Amino acid sequence: PAAFVQTLSTGILTPVLFLFIARINLDPLALALTIAVGVAFALPALWLGGKIADTQNPRYALIPGLLTAALGFFLIGYLPLRLGLSPYSLGLPAMLIGAGFGLFFPGWNGLVVKSLPDTDRAAAWGGIMTVEALGYAVGPTLGGLAWDLFGPVGPFALGAALMLLVGGYYLWQLFGSR
Repeated sequence: PAAFVQTLSTGILTPVLFLFIARINLDPLALALTIAVGVAFALPALWLGGKIADTQNPRYALIPGLLTAALGFFLIGYLPLRLGLSPYSLGLPAMLIGAGFGLFFPGWNGLVVKSLPDTDRAAAWGGIMTVEALGYAVGPTLGGLAWDLFGPVGPFALGAALMLLVGGYYLWQLFGSR
């Protein structure tokens, strides 16, 4: 599920991102600052997530990463539109998304590496990458539909809900399936 959701959640934003930026009047400086904040939080989270995935269970990085990114996705769509906050208020969601994906990616990669079979690794990896690509294929359609049905918050709420769902699945897998 994580293979699909990691690309689906970002693919959902593909057709609507520039519409959203225009809707909240995000100027180029605010956009650059938002991206810079996300990257600034992603880099240490990548390092931390890698350490966790390498020394412990990769799910310990993957699950908090998904849940943190989900909260960030929801807030980035909610804060400027529903609360009327300035586009400069996107710093907190950018931190959460950056840190969330920074934890998620090494957790996901660690999970994949540990679960690939010893034989036919390339074929197994190809299958996983195909599932990932499906997220990019389906995401734009779902993002446009979510925008049409629920307005500008729709794609962000949908992305957040999908990440929460998959995070919950991995939590259940880690603790509930014993």
